[in-house]
Amino acid sequence: MFRREAVICTIMLLVAAGCTGFSRSGVERQETSPLALLPPPPASLARGAAFDPADLSKDGAEYEEALGSQRVTAEDREALFDPDYDLTSPQAGFAGVAYGIYRFLIDDYDGPATIDLIWKPSAPPGQQYWLGLANVAEQRWEWYEGQPTLEFAGFAPYLYGSGEILLAIIVLGTEQQNLFSLQIGPYPPLGELPLEEITLPPGF
Repeated sequence: MFRREAVICTIMLLVAAGCTGFSRSGVERQETSPLALLPPPPASLARGAAFDPADLSKDGAEYEEALGSQRVTAEDREALFDPDYDLTSPQAGFAGVAYGIYRFLIDDYDGPATIDLIWKPSAPPGQQYWLGLANVAEQRWEWYEGQPTLEFAGFAPYLYGSGEILLAIIVLGTEQQNLFSLQIGPYPPLGELPLEEITLPPGF
């Protein structure tokens, strides 16, 4: 019981939550000050390419270093998150947190507002990783406890004028976690993509 209470206390201190609520999709959302975790997301993004449905899928290694990262490295197609954050210690500092930020161009996307994460060999426990979406109007990150698939009412609050969204992944704990891929919306039928663009989960 003490360990569970310590973990919950640590998470609350880390995200500096003012209150806890639920999104309309039922995913737990932490209303937080972005200064407690990451610098505020940028006010704008310059569009660099035209929309391509293939870009709705990214390798873990495709995080944007220019937007900030810590204790994460790219190896082949994976992102290797190497945190050193003791979940049982309220004094654990942000320097031990591993994170990377991903950028998706979705302006012409009209499918389900879902995000899938594939970890190798398996996903870390929920309280050990968090997904943040940049809320553009409010200039802050909205944090959701990690799940393999996250569902949202829509991406409108997170859509920049460039047609993009920013997605941050934070990993806690002391064990390395390997992120294989990220997907916006459902995976397309295999026959619709060239073979070299198909990203299969580990083991296939």
